[in-house]
Amino acid sequence: MESNTFIIIDENGVEKQMQILFTFETDSDQYVIYHAVDDNSEYFAGKYNDDGELFPDISEEEWEICSEMLNTFMDEIETPE
Repeated sequence: MESNTFIIIDENGVEKQMQILFTFETDSDQYVIYHAVDDNSEYFAGKYNDDGELFPDISEEEWEICSEMLNTFMDEIETPE
């Protein structure tokens, strides 16, 4: 994903600007962790392809992987070396 922000349309048809926190890759997939620009209290995860197309529906197993990466990321920024 090239841009740091992107727009999604929520279930009510409202556009929301999202900000990418970070991306990471596994052997088979590329993931993105993001949050709403105006609210960083909730984080979201999805897969994306080489064209930058987002696939926000991920499995519970994939969410666990993303959640672990998010926790590690947050721990690192809270306790820098």
